[in-house]
Amino acid sequence: MGRRYSLKKFLDGYSGFVTATADPDAVDYHRFSIDSRDFREGKMFIALRGERFDAHQFIEDVVRQGARGVVVDNRWFQANKARARQLPVVVIVVRDTLDFLQQLAAWNRRQFAIPVVALTGTSGKTTTREMIANVLGTQYRTLRNRKNENNQIGVPLTLLHINPNVEAAVVELGTNQPGEIPVLARWTAPTHALVTNIGPGHIGYFGSLDAIYREKTALLDATPSGGMIFLNTDDPLLARYHREGVEIVTVGTQPTNDVWGTIVSVDDQGCVAFRVRDEWQVQLRVPGKHQFYNALMAVAVGEALGIDTEEMREALENFRAPHQRMELITHNGVLFINDAYNANPDSTRAAIDFLTQVRPRARKFLVFGDMLELGALEEELHREIGHYIAGTAVNEVLLYGNATRATEEGILQKNATMAVHHFDEHRAIARHLKEVLRPGDVVLIKGSRGMQMEKVLSILTGEAE
Repeated sequence: MGRRYSLKKFLDGYSGFVTATADPDAVDYHRFSIDSRDFREGKMFIALRGERFDAHQFIEDVVRQGARGVVVDNRWFQANKARARQLPVVVIVVRDTLDFLQQLAAWNRRQFAIPVVALTGTSGKTTTREMIANVLGTQYRTLRNRKNENNQIGVPLTLLHINPNVEAAVVELGTNQPGEIPVLARWTAPTHALVTNIGPGHIGYFGSLDAIYREKTALLDATPSGGMIFLNTDDPLLARYHREGVEIVTVGTQPTNDVWGTIVSVDDQGCVAFRVRDEWQVQLRVPGKHQFYNALMAVAVGEALGIDTEEMREALENFRAPHQRMELITHNGVLFINDAYNANPDSTRAAIDFLTQVRPRARKFLVFGDMLELGALEEELHREIGHYIAGTAVNEVLLYGNATRATEEGILQKNATMAVHHFDEHRAIARHLKEVLRPGDVVLIKGSRGMQMEKVLSILTGEAE
């Protein structure tokens, strides 16, 4: 590594640095790990400390596995000074290892003049991230978050993986409390930024849609001057956003937008075909009408970064849904829609819409677990989902969790004849489905991450015993 990527250079300007037992530049900080269970020889180990864990207890383990260096906090070093000085690796001592990770990541990001696309939103973030990364990947060596690494640890992990081999990055930013997005955006310093939509997800932490709007659009506010912002003008809250000093690209269904599209058709698997400006067409292979907006954003970013139309079309048509996000699985002739990764009111309605549209003559079953982090609005929003379900052609609803008691009430208030059942265990839901399902049926599995609704599918397919 050249001096530009020198760990010593970072430490010289880092106020949290205490000392080092040897030359820090003996370590390639781009090769690092925070997990002793997934450690590889030659890496730098950053020992994080949390409420329920302390990675300092694994320092000897990673040294035995061939670590080049370890980053520890001063608290551990003062208690283990003699032991630390005897370790056959570089020991870098800082006041706070999490702050070290975050500040090193932000510094590392600033060493590379590459396109960095940052995105956030209430729903569709991960799918949009993956679509954009696939589109950019046709021309650039593109980095993206791993799995759901979109928080105050995950975003720095992503930014630290920017190295001389990376030509572009797509970074998803997540939040469940006020003030997180401005910090993540400052570290990320995006050249391009977008918000997928504004909805009531995590509203329990924010209190209102306006507060969610302010938090999400903090990403757009933090985009450096000269950057580019993509606005979904079909979202009434985002349509009102404006700022000077950046280029704004409008995206939506109206021809007045810079990038606009229209849905042409929906196939029997619920996958949309859409046209871009009536000029070219894309046939998506991922189900759900809401995927249209995710793909249209990917087109807008792709055009801005010079991706050829045919390459964009191919990337989007080859795109498949991330695990547990509108994932289609057929078992014993039954089509399961595994959308169990997370849930909020907007994504739940979109998933229910897809359930009702796919295989029009099939019987439809909805397996629904609580939507979490809705705070004081939890009961009201779950009851509203019940009202929404009551107006659909769903044949049977299977509910799980305390909050879905209000969903059951909401359904029966509007449709007293709809078949609704409430269960206390995933296994009981699976047992019921085994009794009633027959080939040709369609089952949607939906719920917040903490409800682990995918267990129902695992039991039915024999993956869980």
